[in-house]
Amino acid sequence: MSTRDMELHEEEPYAERVELELEYFERVEVSAGLTLVRLGGRWSGLQPDDLQPATLTLERDGVALRLHALPEADQNGASGEDDRCPWRAAFATPAELALDDATRWGIHAGPHIALPPPFERRLTTTRHGASRADDRAPVPPISPVALRRLVLALIAACVMFTIALVVVTTVAS
Repeated sequence: MSTRDMELHEEEPYAERVELELEYFERVEVSAGLTLVRLGGRWSGLQPDDLQPATLTLERDGVALRLHALPEADQNGASGEDDRCPWRAAFATPAELALDDATRWGIHAGPHIALPPPFERRLTTTRHGASRADDRAPVPPISPVALRRLVLALIAACVMFTIALVVVTTVAS
C-alpha cells in the first residue's frame, strides 16, 4: 500500500516529493472505548534528521484530534535510496473515532500525509484461552517491556480522553 495517491500537506519545504510507503496500517479494538492503531512503512524524499516524533491526526465533522505516538515507536526510516530502514508507530485512539467510516486519517512526522482507513485486525482466542491477533496482516514483534509501556500508555490515554470529554461536555453546557 502506498500513499502516493493520497493528499499531501507539506508544512516545510522539502527538496523532493515526500512519500510514506505503508507496509501495514491496522487497528485493533482493545476495549469498548479504546483502539490501538499501528502503522509501519518507509519514508522517501527526506533525510532521517527531518523526521519528527509521530503524531496521528483523526478528523471528523471538522474537528481534528492529534495523538502522540506511544513509547517504543521506531523513528528511523528516512532515506532517499533503496536502503530505507523501516519506520513504525503505534497510537491509542478513541474507538468512537477509529471505528467511524467518516473519520479522515493523517500522519505527521515532519511532513503531513493523509492516510487511507486502517485495516481491521481482530483478536481471536486460542484453544488455551489466550488472545492473539489474526494472521491476515504482518505484525512486528513487541518486547515485554514495550508491551508493559503500551498498556500503561493506553490506560493514560483513556484517562486523558475521559477528562477531555468531561471538560468539553461541561464547556458545551
